[in-house]
Amino acid sequence: MAFLLEPISKTYDDKPLTDFPVQEDVFERMMDITIGLAPLVQQYNSYYAAGNLSGCNTLLANNPELKSCLFNAEKYNRLQDAILAMEEFLLTQVDALYNTVSQHAVGINDQPSEEEASLVAYSAEKINQLLGQLKNHYHTARNVSIPALGWSDEYPYTNTVPLDWAKNGQDIRVVGVHIPEGSTLEEVKSWNKSAGFLMEHGDGVQDGSITFQAYKKPTVDFTVIVQGG
Repeated sequence: MAFLLEPISKTYDDKPLTDFPVQEDVFERMMDITIGLAPLVQQYNSYYAAGNLSGCNTLLANNPELKSCLFNAEKYNRLQDAILAMEEFLLTQVDALYNTVSQHAVGINDQPSEEEASLVAYSAEKINQLLGQLKNHYHTARNVSIPALGWSDEYPYTNTVPLDWAKNGQDIRVVGVHIPEGSTLEEVKSWNKSAGFLMEHGDGVQDGSITFQAYKKPTVDFTVIVQGG
C-alpha cells in the first residue's frame, strides 16, 4: 500500500501573520506610483508630516489602490513571519520529513506498481533510457517546405503540407528557418519575413500532413525547421 504523508495542519503560534507551513501565503502585489496616484501620495505624505494620522487612514480607506504603493510595518511583519516560518521549518522539521519518507520508500524499481510509483527511484540505466527517448523526441530536426501556392484565401490563412512521417497528436514545433548555403541576403530576408507570419495551430498535426496557419499570407516558398515527433 502506498504511504501518504499527513498534511501539516498547524501554523506557528509565534508567527501569526503567516499561513506556512499549512498553506502558501497570499501577498498583495505592490506597484510603483503612477501619475494618477501621485497627488494622493503627496496628500498622504503631507498628512503624515503634520501628524494627522486620522487623515492618513481616511485617505487610505477612500482610496484602497493607494495601499499598493505604500510599504508599511504590517507588510514587513507579514514577510518577516513568512521567512522565519520557513527557516524554522528547515531547521526543525525537514530532517524528520526525510527520515519518514526514507523509512517507507520502496527503493530502486524500474517497473513499479501504480501504488509504488510515487515512492521508488529509477536506476541510472532506466534514467538514461528515458533521457535518450526524450532527446530523440525533441531533438529530431526535419526540414518542411511550405509552398506559396498552398495558402487559403481567407484569414486565418492555412496551408496543408503532406508529410508521410506526421502522426496525429504529435508535438511538432517550428524552431527555425532553413537557410541553404549560398542564399542571398534578399532571399534570407524574404524567408524570415514569411516565417514570421506563422501562428500557433494546436490541431495542425494530422496523420500524413501538417497544416500551418498564418495571420498574413506568405507570398514566397520557404522551408522551416521542425522538431518533435
